[in-house]
Amino acid sequence: MDSYPQEVGVSQVFLELIADHLEYLYPNVDCEALAEQCINAIGIDKNTDLTKLDPKRWTEADVILLAYGDSFLDGNRAPLNVLGETLDAYFSDFCSILHILPFFPSSSDDGFSVIDHKEVDPLLGNWSDIESLSFRLKLMADVVLNHVSSESEWFTQFLLDQEPGNRYIKIINPGDDLTNVVRPRSRSLERQVNTKTGVKSVWCTFSDDQVDLDFSNPDVFLEILKIVNRLLEAGVQWFRLDAVAFIWKISGSGCVHLPETHECVKILKALLHKRQPDAVLVTETNVPHKQNMSYFGEGDEADAIYNFSLPPLILHTFIGQSVAALNAWTAKISYEAKSGVFLNFIASHDGIGLRPIEGLLSHHEVENLIDATINAGGKYESYNTPSGPKPYELNVSLYDLLTSEGREYGKACYLAAHTLILVFAGVPLLYINSLMCLPNNNDGMEKRGFNRAINRRSLNRKELLHVLDEQNMDPINLFEELKRRVQIRRAQRAFHPQAGQIHVHLGDEVFGLLRTSDDGFQKILCITNICSRLVNLDVENIPASFRGTLIDLLTNVQIDLDNGLRLDPYGTYWLSLSTAE
Repeated sequence: MDSYPQEVGVSQVFLELIADHLEYLYPNVDCEALAEQCINAIGIDKNTDLTKLDPKRWTEADVILLAYGDSFLDGNRAPLNVLGETLDAYFSDFCSILHILPFFPSSSDDGFSVIDHKEVDPLLGNWSDIESLSFRLKLMADVVLNHVSSESEWFTQFLLDQEPGNRYIKIINPGDDLTNVVRPRSRSLERQVNTKTGVKSVWCTFSDDQVDLDFSNPDVFLEILKIVNRLLEAGVQWFRLDAVAFIWKISGSGCVHLPETHECVKILKALLHKRQPDAVLVTETNVPHKQNMSYFGEGDEADAIYNFSLPPLILHTFIGQSVAALNAWTAKISYEAKSGVFLNFIASHDGIGLRPIEGLLSHHEVENLIDATINAGGKYESYNTPSGPKPYELNVSLYDLLTSEGREYGKACYLAAHTLILVFAGVPLLYINSLMCLPNNNDGMEKRGFNRAINRRSLNRKELLHVLDEQNMDPINLFEELKRRVQIRRAQRAFHPQAGQIHVHLGDEVFGLLRTSDDGFQKILCITNICSRLVNLDVENIPASFRGTLIDLLTNVQIDLDNGLRLDPYGTYWLSLSTAE
């Protein structure tokens, strides 16, 4: 539920709500006037009648496909245009939401060092290409709000002491206490630059090319709202706040998850929903689980958060052949996401974060994940802490990690691991490289000089057809089977993102999850063998309500649980009590 009113247009009550939040951030500013500026910046029509709207932000049919603007190339046309045609040909029948990673002009980090938020990178296409994609699917885009490129106009203005950029960049002043700053990187936080007014130290949370913005200046917040409005005009409905946890800095603090940061998210959500009631605000906070969960707030912050603990837990489950950690975590989280939803994934454009499993896996279990990654040709990175470096993320293709030489039933394991993310409460997210079973991009990693490139690859038309032909010739066509399972999932009421979820303990080698539709019409018992040997499941472990004859949705075959249940290595069942239409 939204914690703010949905009256006709913009009422005084709504204006005062925004002003109250702004007062916390900017106590020395006329916050009612600033609230008016915020409403104008995001493009809210003050006379719009929102009372008749019933926003449905997600359903069981929603599945997110994650891709770069240049994931597919043909050498002639704009990559965004090629992406649209490729979606039509191979992907549109199973996904409803397309997340295009940053498509703005940028200088590094594959789009996350944004030079100009107002433009589309001409190497990718233009705004009409973005709008065309929004007609095909619901569109999700990044709001890179923590930093800008060192080649941006704002940073150039900062160096020349020109308006407005000279007020937008976060400066490290003499005497600032940085000892407690939490860093996601091991490189230096400070970058010294020569400006027209002398040498200054600027704050760089992620890299020298990514210069942090100063959110203590309300004009910076207004600029972000203008960016959101431009994306809304292009048809974007889902908004990913990149690295949002780091946007507010206070000397002596950890400069992460500060109360001011949460206030910023609250304001953004209120304004976004007033501007477009069915819009979805997503926070990207690759941090330990409890800190990640804080971005739901009291229902007044994120609509959705990434389920960052899920990828490393699933990988540990299959690589370590143990369901214990996943069981314990699932039992704990089943009732945590009440006001919003998780985005459930197993792979993304970034590495597999290890901070989200701090406290969930032992040091030995984390070391096993690192060893498996290295054995599969991957890399890992660390980050600095007061007690020394700690593992930060794994960089590897999941296809190589789970099917590498010597892993028996590797493809069955790969299929089971990806199928598992489809059953958890929330909205599934599939990374296009992982969906297409692409191996390590070693050449790209060596050429580009950073580890994350190992799981980032563009395909030209010939390469795409070759990948699809290889899949078609394989007895186990993982690409088509994954798509088929997604399509089955999208038709089940019990898989609504906010439908009931209860962990079912089925022993040490089998993972069980019970999903129940809100109307009670359908129950699905999801059962997965997480090991490489055949398992005969003891029916005594199965809830009594599921005894008798059921339908396995994955095969459309009747299963009589009174006769027991045989699970092949990495076998999966979705046992339904209903005949869902």
